[in-house]
Amino acid sequence: MDFLDLDWFDTGKTTLRKRTRAGQELGIRKDSIPLEDGDILFMEGERGIVVNILPCECIVFKPDNFKDMGTICFEIGNKHIPIFINEKAEVLVEFENPLYRLLERSGYEPRREVRKLLKTHALRVRRHGNNYTRKITIK
Repeated sequence: MDFLDLDWFDTGKTTLRKRTRAGQELGIRKDSIPLEDGDILFMEGERGIVVNILPCECIVFKPDNFKDMGTICFEIGNKHIPIFINEKAEVLVEFENPLYRLLERSGYEPRREVRKLLKTHALRVRRHGNNYTRKITIK
């Protein structure tokens, strides 16, 4: 099994040219549905290529209640910063010092951690079916 390491912001790109860990060059042309951690891009016999989203420096915090969650996510969204929410109801955003200081001043107790920013179903709708249009070119 070979892995295609991607930064979280590359997962939504419709056209990519990258190399896998083993050095295999890939050209990807796909629809607007983001790639996800663990997506299988290619499988033939025992050879496969799997997406791995790389960890990055993040701001992590957990609001005390739904009102705080809605308020702070609205404010972060107004800054056009992508928001990720995990199964523990933690809010994660890529690290940005001004936002980190704002969260501290507002009493949210943010932490600076290295994490994978994974897409969540809480903040987007994804259709299920066999209508994905991803074209993978392997050289």
